[in-house]
Amino acid sequence: MKASELRIGNYFKWSSYASMGIGIDKITSASHYQHNKLRKPIPLTEEWLLKFGFNKVGVNFELQWFVIWSYNKEYNFTFRHDDNIHHIKHVHQLQNLYFAICGIELKINDK
Repeated sequence: MKASELRIGNYFKWSSYASMGIGIDKITSASHYQHNKLRKPIPLTEEWLLKFGFNKVGVNFELQWFVIWSYNKEYNFTFRHDDNIHHIKHVHQLQNLYFAICGIELKINDK
């Protein structure tokens, strides 16, 4: 996972050499860009889409006009915009794409 792929607010998995534990964190400052080997992407799953407030409609997920298509059971998702198809495999990719298109952060829904 490259630091250039991340923005403040992106979620990722991390591990600690001290505890050898794995947790989920989000980028809160530039200091999180250090230690690349400790940071891993989070696979995008149905659970994450629902956390972000997407509604499941058939095999697709909708958040207002933003629709994510699911095209197989391995949690491979796509977003289609005009003639462009974006394949999304990780949570941070969805967060970045949503921000780039909508201009607002994709946040976890507390409902």
